[in-house]
Amino acid sequence: MTDAEQGESHIDIQFPNEYFHTVSINMLWHPDGGVAPDKVVNPENGALRPDVKPCTQGTGFFYRVGQRNFLVTARHCFTDRAWRTNEYLKPPVTPTHLTMALRTKPRSETLDARHLGFVDYCLKLVDEDENPLWFEHPLGFQIDIAARPLDDLPVDELLFLPLEPKDAAYGTDPRFWVTDDVYTVGYPFGLDHGFLWPIWMRGTVASEPALYFPYKGEEYPLFLVDSRTRPGQSGSPVFLRRRHFTDITSDDVLPRLRLIGIYSGRLNEESELGFAWHIGELDKLCSSKQNAPKSRS
Repeated sequence: MTDAEQGESHIDIQFPNEYFHTVSINMLWHPDGGVAPDKVVNPENGALRPDVKPCTQGTGFFYRVGQRNFLVTARHCFTDRAWRTNEYLKPPVTPTHLTMALRTKPRSETLDARHLGFVDYCLKLVDEDENPLWFEHPLGFQIDIAARPLDDLPVDELLFLPLEPKDAAYGTDPRFWVTDDVYTVGYPFGLDHGFLWPIWMRGTVASEPALYFPYKGEEYPLFLVDSRTRPGQSGSPVFLRRRHFTDITSDDVLPRLRLIGIYSGRLNEESELGFAWHIGELDKLCSSKQNAPKSRS
């Protein structure tokens, strides 16, 4: 083989679409609230401005309802407050901005490492009066999911692949059972495995997904996942891995992975059981267009 032939050699690899739905998000706090993003992050070198404090790191994913795009995550990532109690998880500061690295459209028809570009974005979570710019569920902090509209994100310039309701399997789906294999796809401890690709954590559906889950005297639209998840994965999409690829009732070929929930953390630090909110609650949230209330200490 000549040097020229060696230089032209390559390996064709197929990437699952699920690599491109998720994003690692880092929440920040600015003492003056919802200032312009360039007052938070220096656009020339990506450094944080003085007085800006890092808050939490989590996972988000892109979701499209109708013609509107959203960044979805766990509500506590945007608030630093616990669901159910709405009490601060850390000293009382509420994130005002988030940063995330996104992939730009490839400069070639061939999607390979040489043509994958990245760009950093800083988005506001609150406006100048510190009113949240993101939506919460109609039941507020009792449901630990949130969605920020992405009307200010130039998605046409990005390698942007949002999930949609058609990608979901709901709790009443007869092909979605307890003991099914699932994957929580996110960024534990902020880790990726190159090119911003998320880490896949395998688990099992541990409670009946068609029912509300009883927890501390109340019932919630969630199910349990038995998986060794870690900090940084809150807000991750949870995918069902189908054991069969054909619907025996119709002979239709089914997608291998279906979106079934939003992961929002473990029961406690000792437990391997985590909460996954029914994906139908996200549809309710996006349809209600209910902005979260202004945070008060």
